[in-house]
Amino acid sequence: MAGVVKSMDSALKSMDLEKVAGIMDKFERQFEHLDVQTQTMEEAMSGVTTLTVPEASTRNMGLYDRGT
Repeated sequence: MAGVVKSMDSALKSMDLEKVAGIMDKFERQFEHLDVQTQTMEEAMSGVTTLTVPEASTRNMGLYDRGT
């Protein structure tokens, strides 16, 4: 991302519209890739959190009922 910002600064100084458009496209692709990575990580962490909550904790919160 830092490279894209530096490239954008250079392109804006030269006012080369083709270069600016290319850099903006590159930035958008990187941003979309980062968004997919973030979503994947959030889903993975959500699954881990679900698996690691002790049964006693959920019972104490009143969210788990075994009929006892």
